Amino acid sequence: MVELDDQVARNLQAAAALVDTLTKNPSTRRDLLGLIKKVKPDAYVAELDAQKPLEDKIAALEKRIDDQTTAAMTKDQNSQLESARSRLREQFGYTDEGLKTLEKFMLDTNTADHFVAHDAMQARKPKPSPLRPAFEVRGAIDLEDKDDEAWLQNPERKLDTELNKAFDAIANGMAG
Repeated sequence: MVELDDQVARNLQAAAALVDTLTKNPSTRRDLLGLIKKVKPDAYVAELDAQKPLEDKIAALEKRIDDQTTAAMTKDQNSQLESARSRLREQFGYTDEGLKTLEKFMLDTNTADHFVAHDAMQARKPKPSPLRPAFEVRGAIDLEDKDDEAWLQNPERKLDTELNKAFDAIANGMAG
């Protein structure tokens, strides 16, 4: 019979005690069995091998749920996208080409909302220069002048007064 020296025997006993402790502890048992399966893939470990088909079915069900959730979210997002596009067409007269330009702007500026992007695009457009008036009225009204004040207080009466003065001047031959 082969004799083991005392140190080797103590090491084997310590290793056996460690494996026993890891096997009896519920929080480490599964990890230990997983390590055994990893080192010896063909070894039959009842706890792990019996759970594998169930875990595969659960994983397949989770994938189906994820796929259906993703499909529903995509459908909802597409519906919201088409709704926003329709409102832009109705409210602002966007064409397909205009929507492409707007959505490119949204990507470039990291803007999620079509209407916020529309407002931002409008704000970036250069403003037309103001039109110059056909004539200028500089100094036409002097609020210190009593005559101008009469025009502001009662323009009809002031017009009548001025017309009467003009008619009188014409009748007297002075307007000429």
